[in-house]
Amino acid sequence: MIDLLSHYSKNIWNLAFRGCVTRLAEVLKAEPQLAKSVDKDGITPLWWLLDDEAKALDIVDLFLSHGTDPSLKNQEAERPPTGPQRAACWKSRKYCGKPRVNKQSAGSSWQ
Repeated sequence: MIDLLSHYSKNIWNLAFRGCVTRLAEVLKAEPQLAKSVDKDGITPLWWLLDDEAKALDIVDLFLSHGTDPSLKNQEAERPPTGPQRAACWKSRKYCGKPRVNKQSAGSSWQ
């Protein structure tokens, strides 16, 4: 039922969370200003990415190409969460924050 209704939805938050890449592209093409949406807590659509990395990459590219600001922080002074969402931003080469290399562990952490 949700998949059926997603063909009519303009709710970019739910479309991103559900991984409805095609419908999200249609909505953003018609109403690109929606990509700049920020809720009352300072959350942007980049916070609502799903765990499917391939779809998350496509969704990140859509949002960024339509003006979503990946540098915005929420009221807690945090950027979008780590995990698949952050990996998707980084792999799309349109980062959500800059990686900071920890020389002691040779890993990376996010600012």
